[in-house]
Amino acid sequence: MKCFAGCEVRAVVEALGMGMADLFYGRPRRQCASGAPGAAGTAPGTPTADGREAFPDALAEWCWHRGVRLEAARAFGMVAEGGVVRAPMWDGRGKVVGWQRRRGDNGLFDLPAGPAKSYTERGGHNGVFKSNGFTTKGTKGTKDGNGDGGTGRTAATGPVLVVEGLPDAVAALSAQGAGVASGACAAAGAAANAPTAGQGRLLVVGTPGATPGRRALRAAQRLCAEREVVLFPHGDAAGRRWRDAVGGALADAGCTVRFVVPVAGEDLDDRLQP
Repeated sequence: MKCFAGCEVRAVVEALGMGMADLFYGRPRRQCASGAPGAAGTAPGTPTADGREAFPDALAEWCWHRGVRLEAARAFGMVAEGGVVRAPMWDGRGKVVGWQRRRGDNGLFDLPAGPAKSYTERGGHNGVFKSNGFTTKGTKGTKDGNGDGGTGRTAATGPVLVVEGLPDAVAALSAQGAGVASGACAAAGAAANAPTAGQGRLLVVGTPGATPGRRALRAAQRLCAEREVVLFPHGDAAGRRWRDAVGGALADAGCTVRFVVPVAGEDLDDRLQP
């Protein structure tokens, strides 16, 4: 969207009586699957007297717009901060090295470089998103105190689904928790013999976008070392480059690497929508 008079995108959208989230064509606007009450005891997404949707906080609102489960978002350590949600980014030794911010209304930030869905702070490109459930090896006497000989590696107890970005990561865990049996979920589960709903938690790692840096790749290596991993690339040229870069790094870490063949033009978040 461009105004030749120089108006900012947000001003144009608000003049039309719309929100920034309305610019995302085709994205379903659904109730957060947690069913948590909104403001004044109303259900999430219920219009209030002024016509705005009511939500308990920005995280519940983001979940509703994305069509994912609140419990899945919390499993990645996501928290609400005013009208924004924050997601921690981790190195391979269990340390938070940065944060990614997103608007609760799933809209765009007005950044100096232009509108963007998210931005990172404090070295966010140096880490990855990870669901809870990763455990470190239990040997003693290591100099870093993690019980892993300084490697940061996790105990090889099950497969890991590795995806591109935070939305795909939350969508994958959300689908498992809801018992979604889409073709995408079935393909990923079959490739990794991953647990389904009621059989234990799926372990998920999300990279910071399609071009993770060296430190992010190293974090993924530490978390997934010697495990079976399943990659879920996006269905475009950038997704193929991501598959090759992440798959190569994980293979170097002793992982058994498989990937799910993508649908052209779609990502995992798209394929898990009903």
